[in-house]
Amino acid sequence: MLARSPARSHHLQSLPFPCCPIVCSTSYLFEWDNGTDLTLAGHGTIDGQGYKWWWQFLLNKIPGDRKRPGLVYMTSGTGLNVANITLRNSPIMHMHFDNITGVHIDSVTIWTDWRRQAKLAGLHDRLGLVIPEDDDEDPPFMQLAPSELAGIQKWAEEETAAGAIPMLPFNTDGIDPGVGAKDVFIKNLTAENFDDVIAVKPCNGDCAGMSMLCTENIVVENSKIFLGVGLSIGSVNPKDPTNCIKDIVFQGASFK
Repeated sequence: MLARSPARSHHLQSLPFPCCPIVCSTSYLFEWDNGTDLTLAGHGTIDGQGYKWWWQFLLNKIPGDRKRPGLVYMTSGTGLNVANITLRNSPIMHMHFDNITGVHIDSVTIWTDWRRQAKLAGLHDRLGLVIPEDDDEDPPFMQLAPSELAGIQKWAEEETAAGAIPMLPFNTDGIDPGVGAKDVFIKNLTAENFDDVIAVKPCNGDCAGMSMLCTENIVVENSKIFLGVGLSIGSVNPKDPTNCIKDIVFQGASFK
C-alpha cells in the first residue's frame, strides 16, 4: 500500500481510497511488532492521501472510526527513532506506539489539510476559508488569511460556549503515545492538524490479561503548534487494569 510520487522526489504515498483489497488494508503504512532499534529518518514526506478516506468516513461508508490506515505504528518493542521527516494527510492518526521503551522523535513535521477537511464537514463558508481551486495545490502552511482568522475565532468561541471542543471530526491526531509507552523524548515537532497534536493515553481498549503497563516518562519540548487542539494527557476513558499515566513533561511549546 505504498507508492512513490513521480512528481516529487523523496515523497512516499499511501494508496488512496478505494484501493485493491489485496494491497489495501486498515493497518498502518509502517507497522512493527516486537521490533528493536528501528529508525525512520531522512528529509522526505510520507503522504497518507487521506482526503477520500475522510469523505467516505463522513458518509458512513467505513464501518467504525478505526477502520482507516494510519502512517507509523510500533508495539511491543524497544528503540524507535524518527527524525527529519514530514507526515501529512493521514486517514487517521499519523503516529502511534504502545508497549514500547525508548522512543526518540526529532524534527518531525505533521500537516493535515484541515481546510479541505472543514469543507467536507460543511464548515468552510462559516469559517471563511480560502481553498485553492486546484486540487493538487496545498493551502499555505502555518498561515491564515484575515477572513480565516476571524471565522475560526468566532466558531471556536461558539463551540466553547456550547461546551464543545472546537475540532474537526476526523481523528487525525499527530503523535499518540499509548499504553505502556515508556522513556519517550519528542523535540522540535512542528504541527498543523486541527486535532490533538500529542495525546498521551492509557489503555482505552480491551486490555484483559495484560500486565500493568503504565504510560510514563515522556518529555516533549520545543513544539511549534499551529491550529492544533494541543498537548493532552489522558484524552480517552481509561480501562482497567492499565489506567496509569505518570511523569509527563511538556516544555517550551508555542501555540498560534
